[in-house]
Amino acid sequence: MTIRFVLYFALLSLLGCAETATLLTEPAHAKVYIDGKFVGVSPATFLVGRLEDAHYRVVLDGYEPAEGQLETRLAPGRVAGTVFTLGIYWIFRGLLYFPPTDVDLIPSSNASPETASGKAGRELSPEDRLRQVQSMYDQGLINQQEYDQLRSDILRELDPPR
Repeated sequence: MTIRFVLYFALLSLLGCAETATLLTEPAHAKVYIDGKFVGVSPATFLVGRLEDAHYRVVLDGYEPAEGQLETRLAPGRVAGTVFTLGIYWIFRGLLYFPPTDVDLIPSSNASPETASGKAGRELSPEDRLRQVQSMYDQGLINQQEYDQLRSDILRELDPPR
């Protein structure tokens, strides 16, 4: 009975070993890498190990790559939860969290004004751009919501409001 309780408690404590982090960029739709692994297109939400230092890299055509360290902060609500549950809350969530990280990308010095203003890829036909967005979705580089947004943006350009 005691061994079963210890194993059960150990398994439950492992469930709280990751935290959710969010990285936002201006402009959006930049590729986000955490510790060298692609995690999505901004705005990106991903899991980071609770006890890890996470290094990010953000890349977008026409902009300088941005790098940095995800910061953690003490969560007062988690401290209170830990006190009131006699430490049980700490086992599952920890006291620190990753606040959303905002990254402002700087236009590349060798980029054309059109590329730096976010109009990269407009030289492609709308059909090619739609195929490119579909390919990104099929490869898992963007999620359904991002796919729908990009697709609607391209289609809206074809039929501007009157």
